[in-house]
Amino acid sequence: MTEMQAYRRFKKVTTAGAVLSGIAVFVLMAFIVTDVVLRNLGGASIPGGFEIVENYLLPLIVFPSLAWVCGSGIMPNMDLLLPRLSARTRHRTVQAIVAVEVVVIGIVFVAAAVHGVWHVVHQSSFLAGLTMLPQWPTQLLAPLGLGLLFVECCFVLLVNRKRDEAGFTVDRGPAEVVPDGL
Repeated sequence: MTEMQAYRRFKKVTTAGAVLSGIAVFVLMAFIVTDVVLRNLGGASIPGGFEIVENYLLPLIVFPSLAWVCGSGIMPNMDLLLPRLSARTRHRTVQAIVAVEVVVIGIVFVAAAVHGVWHVVHQSSFLAGLTMLPQWPTQLLAPLGLGLLFVECCFVLLVNRKRDEAGFTVDRGPAEVVPDGL
């Protein structure tokens, strides 16, 4: 299997993560509307609503979509600096930035994985209203999202080694188009 075939398969996984995050946004909106309606009409809100949002919905919104967002070309945008550099310097600068991203994200991934596994082993939970809810399902989302982001950055690093002009994404994103006149 070539790198691009593997990347296309990986892209399906990151797209599924983005869809999951999108669904979580709509669940969050429905949850907030329900909470406000219950508070205004019934005089009481959903017990533990803040904790449920904080410990379940917000991690579901952020972490599964990290690699998809990075792969879309939105996050790293250096269009003011890079076009002014020579082609060779630009290539080396982009390669260095992506290599630093791989190292930093790898370290954060390992730390998040250790933290998540610790919570699973110790069966940590939080109080939501009058009920104790487990924390482990969303504690594992951080290492999952960061792991996917790490793989995305590794694909970028591998593809850049074979390209004449390095970039921050495997597929050229809108953030990597060089402006005219520079």
